[in-house]
Amino acid sequence: MFCTSCGASLQEGSKFCTSCGNAVAIQLKLPPDGFLHDPKSGLYYITTRAPNPETGANGQWVTWYYPETKQFKQVFTADQ
Repeated sequence: MFCTSCGASLQEGSKFCTSCGNAVAIQLKLPPDGFLHDPKSGLYYITTRAPNPETGANGQWVTWYYPETKQFKQVFTADQ
């Protein structure tokens, strides 16, 4: 988790940023609908089977959700 004011890293459960003193907003770590939680990495993911539109190869897409930045990343693995 990061401070929304200065970007400093925050400890879990912090109420104030130790760098700038900004009050920490409560952030819920709810996954997007249908996503599973990976306790080892703390990230959320969903898998789907679909062809890669660039190569036409069949395979599996894994979409990762990063709760701290609220960003998604997709990774494609082709069938062997």
